[in-house]
Amino acid sequence: MSNLIPFASIIGVIVGFCLGLLKDWITNKPKLKAELSSGKFEYYHSVQNEIGEYERRRTDSNQASVLQINLTMDIFNVGKMSTAVKDILIELHNKGAQQKRYFKPTFSKDESRSFNVAVGSIITKNLILYVQREEDTEAFFQDVILIPDSDERLLIKVLVRDIYKKDVITEVEPFSIVTAY
Repeated sequence: MSNLIPFASIIGVIVGFCLGLLKDWITNKPKLKAELSSGKFEYYHSVQNEIGEYERRRTDSNQASVLQINLTMDIFNVGKMSTAVKDILIELHNKGAQQKRYFKPTFSKDESRSFNVAVGSIITKNLILYVQREEDTEAFFQDVILIPDSDERLLIKVLVRDIYKKDVITEVEPFSIVTAY
């Protein structure tokens, strides 16, 4: 035991250094969050006017040929390390029809799909999604329920995936952004 006394201070320094590294490794990580800033949810159908041109008119889901979703998302990093966003996806899930699909939205103003998010900064992205009525997307047009209390309603989720393959999921209630027609 008396042989360890001279080395006790050195062992204490090494253990303290290792614990400090472990603490930094645990706490110094990026942490992304995403929030909906504003949005619009509309169903359209194409109508030929008197001149012969096609124009879009808002309608209900059963008569629509296009579903358009515009979302303005604020993505911010509250962690202690910078990170990058690799991809953003929009998930549509019609619980009543038991159908779920992921879509890649387009961005306004030729924005890039991937971008850096520095520590303590906010990036705002305008996401635009057009869903054409087709056989595989029919569930998002027929008898769609938007009432928030219903268990069979349409759900919208925005998935923000960072370079570490961690997903930040933001749920959007369609009823809160739907435009009356």
